[in-house]
Amino acid sequence: MIEHGAHYIGGQSQASNGSDTIAVVNAATKEVMGSIPAGNAQDADEAVRAAREAFGSWSTKSPAERAGYLKRAAPTGPEPLPGRTDHRQSAIRCSPWPPPRPRPSKRAAAPAIFNWTRLGALLQ
Repeated sequence: MIEHGAHYIGGQSQASNGSDTIAVVNAATKEVMGSIPAGNAQDADEAVRAAREAFGSWSTKSPAERAGYLKRAAPTGPEPLPGRTDHRQSAIRCSPWPPPRPRPSKRAAAPAIFNWTRLGALLQ
């Protein structure tokens, strides 16, 4: 079972201030695959505070600068985010349908998984 016990707020993983969780359900089999923290008002306040702090410096950057940060923060390969396990293959294996065919990659296309940790490091 996949257990994620933290929120990503202000450039780092931090435990939820609440104890409630939300079940992650496999849409194909209806089996519970894991859980994520439900979060509470305090978690939301911390996320909003962190977003407001980040907005000041981010909003002064030109669109070209922002695009540069996003491109450098995008993953260069199929590796999962630091400290996380890539669960895509296990999710595909438990699906009753065949895996999707790989699509041709386009330079301008957004990456499937965005590395927010890498972006935070670039902005500091």
